[in-house]
Amino acid sequence: MTTYNTPTTTAIEPISVIRDIYINQMGLDPSMVVFDNQKWVMPKEGIFMIVGYLMPSETIAAGNFMDSSGTETDQVLMRHMIQTQILSLAPDNSARIRKEEALMALYSGYSISLQEQYQMSIPWIQSDISNASYLDGTAMLHRYVFNCSMTVLHGKKQAAPYFDSFNVSLLAGTPSGAQEINLDVETNPLGGA
Repeated sequence: MTTYNTPTTTAIEPISVIRDIYINQMGLDPSMVVFDNQKWVMPKEGIFMIVGYLMPSETIAAGNFMDSSGTETDQVLMRHMIQTQILSLAPDNSARIRKEEALMALYSGYSISLQEQYQMSIPWIQSDISNASYLDGTAMLHRYVFNCSMTVLHGKKQAAPYFDSFNVSLLAGTPSGAQEINLDVETNPLGGA
């Protein structure tokens, strides 16, 4: 199978970090916390969580620099809006009972250690927990939704092109015709300091 998923920036995606936090801090099976853009089937029992991006992501700053070894580092600081949906199908009330636990997980010591490891930050919860529950056929779907902001420093390193050796020629017009003059760029061809 051919894959085109070759990351050139931050090694782990922000929603993957959020998912890992929920799995670890809420004691959930990995199959119970999914991404919104993947195929999934909601289980009939237990809590089920969906994590995804709300677009657009905001660019806060961008820049690059080169170190003394000739390595160029490109960086962009982004703020991603991430939405979490917590679901359970009645008579299971786990989504309603455990929704606050998801918020606590985002501010846990484990969460902070991952944020530091991957140069990310969850500065605030962006919204209240919204009750989006509804009757689904003959059963009640307990559904709670909230958004959080995640600031992420994306970066990549690459060998920088180095332009210290090249030829310069000047084509000058004279009364007798054009004349090519080669310049030595390591000295000042026009004189002076």
